[in-house]
Amino acid sequence: MTETPRDATRITVCVGRLQPLQHRHLELINTALAAADCVMLILGGAAQSPDTLNPWSTAERLHMLRLAGLDSRIIALPLADCWYDDARWAAAVRGLVAAECVARGLNPATAQCSLLGLERADAAYYAPLFPDWTTLPAPSAPRFESELSERLLEAAPEAVTDLLETYVPAAVHALVREGLDQPAGEDLRAEQAYIANYRRAWQSAPFPPVFVTVDTLAVWRDQILLVERGRRPGLGLLALPGGFLDPGESLLAAARRELAEETGLDLNAALQPTAVRVFDHPLRSRRGRTITHVFAFDLSAWPAPPQVAGGDDARDARWFALATLKSERFFEDHYAILQVMGGLD
Repeated sequence: MTETPRDATRITVCVGRLQPLQHRHLELINTALAAADCVMLILGGAAQSPDTLNPWSTAERLHMLRLAGLDSRIIALPLADCWYDDARWAAAVRGLVAAECVARGLNPATAQCSLLGLERADAAYYAPLFPDWTTLPAPSAPRFESELSERLLEAAPEAVTDLLETYVPAAVHALVREGLDQPAGEDLRAEQAYIANYRRAWQSAPFPPVFVTVDTLAVWRDQILLVERGRRPGLGLLALPGGFLDPGESLLAAARRELAEETGLDLNAALQPTAVRVFDHPLRSRRGRTITHVFAFDLSAWPAPPQVAGGDDARDARWFALATLKSERFFEDHYAILQVMGGLD
Protein backbone atom coordinates (compact mmCIF):
# COMPACT_ATOMS: atom_id res chain seq x y z
CA MET A 1 0.00 0.00 0.00
CA THR A 2 1.44 3.40 -0.99
CA GLU A 3 1.82 5.93 1.82
CA THR A 4 0.28 9.36 1.40
CA PRO A 5 3.07 11.94 1.01
CA ARG A 6 3.31 14.46 3.85
CA ASP A 7 3.93 18.15 3.23
CA ALA A 8 6.40 20.91 4.05
CA THR A 9 9.50 18.83 4.59
CA ARG A 10 12.58 20.98 5.12
CA ILE A 11 15.40 19.73 2.90
CA THR A 12 18.91 21.12 2.70
CA VAL A 13 20.70 20.13 -0.50
CA CYS A 14 24.48 20.12 -0.06
CA VAL A 15 26.75 20.02 -3.11
CA GLY A 16 30.33 18.74 -2.99
CA ARG A 17 32.83 16.28 -4.38
CA LEU A 18 34.41 15.08 -1.10
CA GLN A 19 37.82 14.22 -2.60
CA PRO A 20 38.40 13.07 0.11
CA LEU A 21 35.89 13.59 2.93
CA GLN A 22 37.19 16.26 5.32
CA HIS A 23 36.32 17.43 8.84
CA ARG A 24 34.93 20.65 7.40
CA HIS A 25 32.56 18.76 5.11
CA LEU A 26 31.09 16.94 8.10
CA GLU A 27 30.78 20.15 10.11
CA LEU A 28 28.83 21.86 7.35
CA ILE A 29 26.60 18.85 6.66
CA ASN A 30 25.74 18.41 10.34
CA THR A 31 25.08 22.13 10.73
CA ALA A 32 22.74 21.96 7.73
CA LEU A 33 20.95 18.98 9.26
CA ALA A 34 20.29 20.89 12.48
CA ALA A 35 18.03 23.28 10.53
CA ALA A 36 16.32 20.69 8.31
CA ASP A 37 14.41 17.43 8.36
CA CYS A 38 16.97 15.84 6.06
CA VAL A 39 20.08 16.63 4.04
CA MET A 40 20.47 15.44 0.47
CA LEU A 41 24.15 15.40 -0.43
CA ILE A 42 24.76 15.78 -4.17
CA LEU A 43 28.05 13.92 -4.70
CA GLY A 44 29.61 15.42 -7.83
CA GLY A 45 31.92 13.78 -10.34
CA ALA A 46 30.05 10.48 -10.21
CA ALA A 47 31.05 9.27 -13.68
CA GLN A 48 34.50 10.42 -14.68
CA SER A 49 37.98 9.02 -15.02
CA PRO A 50 40.13 9.41 -11.90
CA ASP A 51 42.48 12.38 -11.93
CA THR A 52 44.68 14.16 -9.41
CA LEU A 53 41.82 16.34 -8.21
CA ASN A 54 39.35 13.42 -8.13
CA PRO A 55 41.28 10.27 -7.14
CA TRP A 56 38.53 8.42 -5.27
CA SER A 57 35.66 6.68 -7.03
CA THR A 58 32.01 7.21 -6.21
CA ALA A 59 31.92 3.86 -4.38
CA GLU A 60 34.94 4.85 -2.29
CA ARG A 61 33.44 8.22 -1.37
CA LEU A 62 30.15 6.61 -0.39
CA HIS A 63 32.15 4.21 1.77
CA MET A 64 33.88 7.20 3.40
CA LEU A 65 30.49 8.62 4.33
CA ARG A 66 29.38 5.28 5.82
CA LEU A 67 32.60 5.02 7.83
CA ALA A 68 32.02 8.52 9.19
CA GLY A 69 28.77 7.31 10.73
CA LEU A 70 26.46 9.91 9.28
CA ASP A 71 22.96 10.43 10.62
CA SER A 72 20.39 8.38 8.70
CA ARG A 73 18.69 11.63 7.65
CA ILE A 74 21.74 12.45 5.48
CA ILE A 75 21.23 10.95 2.02
CA ALA A 76 24.08 10.77 -0.53
CA LEU A 77 23.01 11.12 -4.17
CA PRO A 78 25.81 10.66 -6.75
CA LEU A 79 25.55 12.86 -9.84
CA ALA A 80 27.64 13.05 -13.00
CA ASP A 81 29.14 16.39 -13.94
CA CYS A 82 27.62 18.46 -16.71
CA TRP A 83 30.20 21.13 -17.49
CA TYR A 84 29.20 23.98 -19.81
CA ASP A 85 25.47 23.39 -19.30
CA ASP A 86 24.44 24.69 -15.88
CA ALA A 87 20.72 24.49 -16.66
CA ARG A 88 21.04 20.80 -17.48
CA TRP A 89 22.97 20.17 -14.26
CA ALA A 90 20.42 22.06 -12.17
CA ALA A 91 17.60 20.06 -13.73
CA ALA A 92 19.45 16.85 -12.85
CA VAL A 93 19.82 18.01 -9.23
CA ARG A 94 16.10 18.78 -9.05
CA GLY A 95 15.30 15.39 -10.55
CA LEU A 96 17.40 13.55 -7.97
CA VAL A 97 15.85 15.46 -5.08
CA ALA A 98 12.29 14.93 -6.37
CA ALA A 99 12.86 11.20 -6.94
CA GLU A 100 14.31 10.77 -3.46
CA CYS A 101 11.33 12.61 -1.96
CA VAL A 102 8.90 10.29 -3.73
CA ALA A 103 10.89 7.24 -2.66
CA ARG A 104 10.57 8.36 0.97
CA GLY A 105 6.88 9.16 0.79
CA LEU A 106 7.40 12.93 0.73
CA ASN A 107 5.79 15.49 -1.53
CA PRO A 108 8.48 17.19 -3.67
CA ALA A 109 6.05 19.92 -4.74
CA THR A 110 5.71 21.26 -1.20
CA ALA A 111 9.21 20.51 0.13
CA GLN A 112 11.07 23.58 1.38
CA CYS A 113 14.51 23.30 -0.20
CA SER A 114 17.70 25.14 0.70
CA LEU A 115 21.02 24.69 -1.07
CA LEU A 116 24.57 24.93 0.31
CA GLY A 117 27.80 24.57 -1.64
CA LEU A 118 30.36 22.72 0.47
CA GLU A 119 33.35 23.61 -1.64
CA ARG A 120 34.02 26.13 -4.42
CA ALA A 121 30.74 27.60 -5.62
CA ASP A 122 28.81 30.06 -3.47
CA ALA A 123 25.27 31.36 -3.17
CA ALA A 124 25.74 33.89 -5.96
CA TYR A 125 26.46 31.02 -8.38
CA TYR A 126 23.59 28.79 -7.28
CA ALA A 127 20.86 31.42 -6.81
CA PRO A 128 20.03 31.93 -10.53
CA LEU A 129 19.92 28.15 -11.07
CA PHE A 130 17.52 27.53 -8.18
CA PRO A 131 15.42 30.71 -7.90
CA ASP A 132 12.67 28.96 -5.93
CA TRP A 133 15.11 27.50 -3.39
CA THR A 134 16.90 29.31 -0.58
CA THR A 135 20.60 29.48 -1.39
CA LEU A 136 22.65 29.54 1.79
CA PRO A 137 25.73 31.78 2.09
CA ALA A 138 29.13 30.20 2.43
CA PRO A 139 30.48 30.16 5.99
CA SER A 140 33.04 32.82 6.79
CA ALA A 141 35.65 30.31 7.97
CA PRO A 142 37.65 28.36 5.35
CA ARG A 143 35.44 25.54 4.22
CA PHE A 144 37.89 22.90 3.08
CA GLU A 145 41.43 22.35 1.81
CA SER A 146 40.88 22.63 -1.94
CA GLU A 147 44.13 20.99 -3.02
CA LEU A 148 44.19 18.19 -0.45
CA SER A 149 44.09 15.36 -3.00
CA GLU A 150 47.12 16.76 -4.84
CA ARG A 151 48.98 17.34 -1.58
CA LEU A 152 48.32 13.74 -0.55
CA LEU A 153 49.56 12.43 -3.90
CA GLU A 154 52.79 14.45 -3.60
CA ALA A 155 53.47 13.79 0.09
CA ALA A 156 55.96 11.41 1.66
CA PRO A 157 54.41 8.77 3.99
CA GLU A 158 55.00 10.77 7.16
CA ALA A 159 53.54 13.89 5.56
CA VAL A 160 50.47 11.89 4.47
CA THR A 161 49.89 11.04 8.13
CA ASP A 162 50.07 14.71 9.12
CA LEU A 163 47.67 15.75 6.36
CA LEU A 164 45.15 13.07 7.26
CA GLU A 165 45.24 13.95 10.95
CA THR A 166 44.75 17.63 10.14
CA TYR A 167 41.96 17.42 7.58
CA VAL A 168 40.34 13.97 7.44
CA PRO A 169 38.12 12.12 9.94
CA ALA A 170 40.02 9.29 11.63
CA ALA A 171 37.49 6.67 10.53
CA VAL A 172 38.38 7.40 6.91
CA HIS A 173 42.20 7.36 7.16
CA ALA A 174 42.64 3.68 6.28
CA LEU A 175 40.41 3.93 3.20
CA VAL A 176 42.24 7.03 1.94
CA ARG A 177 45.62 5.34 2.43
CA GLU A 178 44.39 2.22 0.66
CA GLY A 179 43.40 4.28 -2.36
CA LEU A 180 46.79 5.98 -2.46
CA ASP A 181 48.67 2.68 -2.19
CA GLN A 182 46.79 0.76 -4.89
CA PRO A 183 48.17 0.63 -8.47
CA ALA A 184 45.66 3.31 -9.53
CA GLY A 185 46.98 5.52 -6.75
CA GLU A 186 50.56 4.94 -7.83
CA ASP A 187 49.60 5.98 -11.36
CA LEU A 188 48.03 9.16 -10.03
CA ARG A 189 51.18 9.88 -8.03
CA ALA A 190 53.12 9.76 -11.29
CA GLU A 191 50.49 11.98 -12.90
CA GLN A 192 50.76 14.50 -10.07
CA ALA A 193 54.57 14.50 -10.33
CA TYR A 194 54.26 15.33 -14.04
CA ILE A 195 51.79 18.14 -13.36
CA ALA A 196 53.93 19.58 -10.56
CA ASN A 197 56.98 19.63 -12.85
CA TYR A 198 54.92 21.24 -15.60
CA ARG A 199 53.78 24.00 -13.26
CA ARG A 200 57.31 24.59 -11.96
CA ALA A 201 58.54 25.14 -15.51
CA TRP A 202 56.26 28.19 -15.72
CA GLN A 203 56.90 29.61 -12.24
CA SER A 204 59.33 32.22 -13.54
CA ALA A 205 56.77 33.72 -15.95
CA PRO A 206 55.89 37.32 -14.96
CA PHE A 207 52.17 36.45 -14.99
CA PRO A 208 50.28 33.17 -14.54
CA PRO A 209 50.25 31.62 -18.02
CA VAL A 210 47.10 31.04 -20.03
CA PHE A 211 47.57 28.22 -22.53
CA VAL A 212 45.77 28.11 -25.87
CA THR A 213 44.90 24.78 -27.42
CA VAL A 214 42.81 23.43 -30.30
CA ASP A 215 40.78 20.25 -30.69
CA THR A 216 38.97 18.70 -33.63
CA LEU A 217 35.58 17.01 -33.52
CA ALA A 218 35.43 14.95 -36.71
CA VAL A 219 32.13 13.14 -37.23
CA TRP A 220 31.17 10.50 -39.79
CA ARG A 221 27.44 9.81 -39.43
CA ASP A 222 27.04 8.26 -35.94
CA GLN A 223 30.78 7.88 -35.35
CA ILE A 224 33.39 10.23 -33.93
CA LEU A 225 37.16 10.25 -34.27
CA LEU A 226 39.06 9.97 -30.98
CA VAL A 227 42.64 9.33 -29.94
CA GLU A 228 44.06 7.39 -27.02
CA ARG A 229 46.62 9.56 -25.29
CA GLY A 230 50.13 8.17 -25.35
CA ARG A 231 51.69 10.60 -22.86
CA ARG A 232 50.93 12.25 -19.56
CA PRO A 233 48.75 13.85 -18.51
CA GLY A 234 45.87 11.48 -19.15
CA LEU A 235 47.96 8.57 -20.39
CA GLY A 236 45.66 5.95 -21.93
CA LEU A 237 42.50 8.08 -21.81
CA LEU A 238 40.35 9.04 -24.78
CA ALA A 239 40.43 12.57 -26.15
CA LEU A 240 39.64 14.65 -29.19
CA PRO A 241 42.66 15.05 -31.48
CA GLY A 242 44.35 18.32 -30.59
CA GLY A 243 47.19 20.18 -28.97
CA PHE A 244 48.84 23.52 -28.39
CA LEU A 245 48.83 26.46 -30.75
CA ASP A 246 52.22 27.14 -32.37
CA PRO A 247 53.61 30.68 -32.73
CA GLY A 248 52.53 32.35 -35.97
CA GLU A 249 49.75 29.81 -36.54
CA SER A 250 46.02 30.45 -36.83
CA LEU A 251 43.66 28.41 -34.68
CA LEU A 252 42.15 26.62 -37.67
CA ALA A 253 45.58 25.82 -39.11
CA ALA A 254 46.63 24.42 -35.73
CA ALA A 255 43.54 22.22 -35.57
CA ARG A 256 44.23 20.82 -39.06
CA ARG A 257 47.88 20.22 -38.20
CA GLU A 258 47.16 18.44 -34.91
CA LEU A 259 44.53 16.28 -36.57
CA ALA A 260 46.99 15.19 -39.26
CA GLU A 261 49.81 14.57 -36.76
CA GLU A 262 47.74 12.53 -34.32
CA THR A 263 45.46 10.57 -36.67
CA GLY A 264 46.94 10.81 -40.17
CA LEU A 265 43.75 12.49 -41.38
CA ASP A 266 44.74 15.44 -43.60
CA LEU A 267 41.58 17.37 -44.42
CA ASN A 268 41.33 19.28 -47.67
CA ALA A 269 41.69 23.01 -47.03
CA ALA A 270 38.43 23.57 -48.87
CA LEU A 271 36.53 21.64 -46.19
CA GLN A 272 35.43 24.20 -43.63
CA PRO A 273 34.32 23.53 -40.04
CA THR A 274 30.60 23.30 -39.41
CA ALA A 275 30.95 24.79 -35.94
CA VAL A 276 33.57 26.38 -33.70
CA ARG A 277 33.26 26.75 -29.94
CA VAL A 278 35.50 27.85 -27.08
CA PHE A 279 35.69 25.80 -23.86
CA ASP A 280 37.22 27.70 -20.98
CA HIS A 281 36.26 26.26 -17.59
CA PRO A 282 38.97 27.53 -15.20
CA LEU A 283 39.55 24.02 -13.79
CA ARG A 284 39.41 22.08 -17.06
CA SER A 285 43.14 21.27 -16.95
CA ARG A 286 45.36 20.57 -13.95
CA ARG A 287 48.42 21.89 -15.83
CA GLY A 288 47.13 25.46 -15.62
CA ARG A 289 44.53 27.72 -17.17
CA THR A 290 43.93 26.22 -20.62
CA ILE A 291 41.43 27.54 -23.15
CA THR A 292 40.62 25.28 -26.07
CA HIS A 293 38.94 26.01 -29.39
CA VAL A 294 37.02 23.07 -30.85
CA PHE A 295 36.49 22.84 -34.63
CA ALA A 296 33.77 20.47 -35.83
CA PHE A 297 33.96 18.79 -39.26
CA ASP A 298 31.14 16.70 -40.70
CA LEU A 299 32.44 13.94 -42.98
CA SER A 300 29.10 12.14 -43.29
CA ALA A 301 28.95 12.71 -47.05
CA TRP A 302 32.02 10.54 -47.49
CA PRO A 303 31.20 6.93 -48.52
CA ALA A 304 33.11 5.52 -45.54
CA PRO A 305 35.00 6.85 -42.54
CA PRO A 306 38.56 7.69 -43.57
CA GLN A 307 41.40 5.45 -42.47
CA VAL A 308 43.26 6.74 -39.42
CA ALA A 309 46.22 5.67 -37.26
CA GLY A 310 47.69 7.04 -34.05
CA GLY A 311 50.73 9.27 -34.41
CA ASP A 312 52.80 11.88 -32.58
CA ASP A 313 51.64 11.80 -28.93
CA ALA A 314 48.54 9.69 -29.67
CA ARG A 315 48.97 6.00 -28.94
CA ASP A 316 45.98 5.10 -31.10
CA ALA A 317 43.27 6.74 -33.21
CA ARG A 318 39.91 5.12 -33.99
CA TRP A 319 36.35 5.85 -34.99
CA PHE A 320 33.89 5.26 -32.13
CA ALA A 321 30.12 4.91 -32.29
CA LEU A 322 28.70 7.74 -30.21
CA ALA A 323 26.30 5.40 -28.42
CA THR A 324 29.20 3.35 -26.99
CA LEU A 325 31.08 6.22 -25.30
CA LYS A 326 31.40 6.33 -21.51
CA SER A 327 32.46 9.45 -19.63
CA GLU A 328 34.75 7.41 -17.32
CA ARG A 329 37.16 6.85 -20.21
CA PHE A 330 37.75 10.49 -21.15
CA PHE A 331 40.53 12.98 -20.50
CA GLU A 332 39.73 16.23 -18.68
CA ASP A 333 36.48 17.77 -20.01
CA HIS A 334 36.43 16.11 -23.43
CA TYR A 335 33.27 14.13 -22.70
CA ALA A 336 31.60 17.37 -21.59
CA ILE A 337 32.63 18.92 -24.91
CA LEU A 338 30.92 16.04 -26.69
CA GLN A 339 27.80 16.60 -24.60
CA VAL A 340 27.64 20.16 -25.87
CA MET A 341 28.75 19.67 -29.49
CA GLY A 342 28.06 15.99 -30.13
CA GLY A 343 24.68 15.55 -28.51
CA LEU A 344 25.76 13.02 -25.88
CA ASP A 345 23.71 12.55 -22.73
